[in-house]
Amino acid sequence: MTGYRPRIRYHLLFIGMIILMILTPVTGSPWGGADQDTAPAWGTPLSGGEGVRSHPGQDPESSIPARVESGSRLYAPASLLVWFDPRSDTLPMRTHAVIGSRTIHDYSAEGAPGLELVEPPDKMTVEQAVEYYGNQPGVLYAEPDYYRFASRIPSDPDFWRQWGLSNTGQVYREGTPAGTSGADINAIPAWDAGTGGETIVAVLDSGVDYLHPDLISSIIGDPVNGTAGYDAITGDLEAMDLGSHGTHCAGTIGAVGENGLGISGINWQTRILPVRFLNSFGRGTVSDGIEAILWATGHGAEIISCSYGGTTYSRAEYEVMKRADALFICAAGNSANNNDITPFYPCSLDIPNIISVAATDSSDNLADFSNYGGTSVDIAAPGVDIYSTKHNTYT
Repeated sequence: MTGYRPRIRYHLLFIGMIILMILTPVTGSPWGGADQDTAPAWGTPLSGGEGVRSHPGQDPESSIPARVESGSRLYAPASLLVWFDPRSDTLPMRTHAVIGSRTIHDYSAEGAPGLELVEPPDKMTVEQAVEYYGNQPGVLYAEPDYYRFASRIPSDPDFWRQWGLSNTGQVYREGTPAGTSGADINAIPAWDAGTGGETIVAVLDSGVDYLHPDLISSIIGDPVNGTAGYDAITGDLEAMDLGSHGTHCAGTIGAVGENGLGISGINWQTRILPVRFLNSFGRGTVSDGIEAILWATGHGAEIISCSYGGTTYSRAEYEVMKRADALFICAAGNSANNNDITPFYPCSLDIPNIISVAATDSSDNLADFSNYGGTSVDIAAPGVDIYSTKHNTYT
């Protein structure tokens, strides 16, 4: 593609390569940027544009977008995120009482002191509530509870199909042309050195089919008895996939290798932590995403797969991800946009513990649907016609 040159020629399956390489738990805070002793306190107001990769045409300080895309809202209609100064225990209650709003969820005990999901009174719109809270003393900022959407995985329907791992120029799927030899991630030579380790990878998505025979032994929890991961939508300690998107990602990351079944994931010994915050239609809110991140990092996640996003900037999402002791692998998006001009979040957040990944095809070209960006996208990896696990099957 003219004008596009990925900084590293690899890609969505690069998630797995990172997992394969990182065999020991993350220590200290190598991904967290500033040292904890010098980093600003939770909720410290950010300077204009901080945390966003350079992108002309959008002001990250604008709390509510002026437009609504595709005729639908970009944020939940009856909730907003408010970050209070955590030094005052009574401030939230007093501020809510004036207008009759209520706290839906307080994230303080989960590691984000002062952050609340708030329901405004019936007579008040989200826009009015954002303005009200934004003008109150002791409120660091308020913003709508933006939606996040699953990034598309082409739904074309065992090892010979996995061209992204080993591409010899084979016809990997019926009715498709042969790929280009070598347009892969060189998984086989990597497996000669080692087939991975028990790195904990959280799949933040639509859930994971934790009973899938190619995944069950990699799932953290007790899948047989229905305890596996966390559902940030319902609060349940199980995250069964209702949309297959998360299961597809999980198979690419860690389907068990050499077990005589279906496919091989990149890391054959990884530990998968299913965390659901996208519904069966592939939509979720930033507030549920934040809860999912805090739960995942609180339960040992070292790498977090984020195959979702949206075009609206969230300061709350930025702060939570910036301070997480984990590495985020984020989809660059699937709208064929230049992320340098039209950011896609969270991948466009400018923090050191995010790797933004575009998609390539079996001829090593940028996928026609993939977003890209010379400064906002870090790498590219196989992402077209990827054969992986699906709910109860493969596709």
